[in-house]
Amino acid sequence: MKRRVPRLIGSLSAAVVLAAGLGQAQAPAGNPTSAALWTAFDANTDGSITRAEMKAAFGKWYDAADTAKSGSVTTDQLGPALNAALGLPDPAAAAAAPGGGAGGRAGGGRA
Repeated sequence: MKRRVPRLIGSLSAAVVLAAGLGQAQAPAGNPTSAALWTAFDANTDGSITRAEMKAAFGKWYDAADTAKSGSVTTDQLGPALNAALGLPDPAAAAAAPGGGAGGRAGGGRA
């Protein structure tokens, strides 16, 4: 779990910077995480993302992660909140599924 959260945060950051830098006017195709991010940010569905929309989305995700209202979050809190907000599968559930996230092979997915 701890390794997936930084990777997810890195993907989120890269998608945000790329979208802002290119002035992209629609949801990116091909990458489900990028499309989910665009949908989450573009609250008024006008095809562009404002600073206010981005701040609101991040604020909502932070509030969802800070369930104890302590003023700080851990990766164990933030990961599930982001996955839920973006409609992404829970990595813990995927690991517990048959095959354990190891590509359906015994030994951690190695051939």
